[in-house]
Amino acid sequence: MDVCLICTTVIISTFIIAALWESVHKAAAQQGLHPFDHLWGEQAKFSQKTFGPDQERGPIGAIRHLQEEAKELEAKPDDVVEYADCLLLILDAARRNGMTPDDLLYQAFTKLQVNRRRKWPKPAAADQPIKHISEGAKA
Repeated sequence: MDVCLICTTVIISTFIIAALWESVHKAAAQQGLHPFDHLWGEQAKFSQKTFGPDQERGPIGAIRHLQEEAKELEAKPDDVVEYADCLLLILDAARRNGMTPDDLLYQAFTKLQVNRRRKWPKPAAADQPIKHISEGAKA
């Protein structure tokens, strides 16, 4: 493929994405919503229309799909689209389980406070998970 054509395509795509992002912010503002709440609503409409209403499908399908997407993210940790895939599936599973955006954010902040109070070991290796030290365990 011609390099000029590739460059032109990238530039045009960037402008289209920027215009889309601006329109998302405007639509959210017109509805008096934060962009997160707007995303929640738009994702819900898409998901229910495409995959079925919440009453017919619970959160497990989205959770299983999330497991697959997490593996893709692990293989491509620099790909922001993979992070977005995981985020959309978390939103879908939470909503299908009856949660609201406020429920999810409240629990995330609550969990952050719990994690701040925990004791954490020094990382053994850069790419390995770090688990908190269990209460009652010797450090």
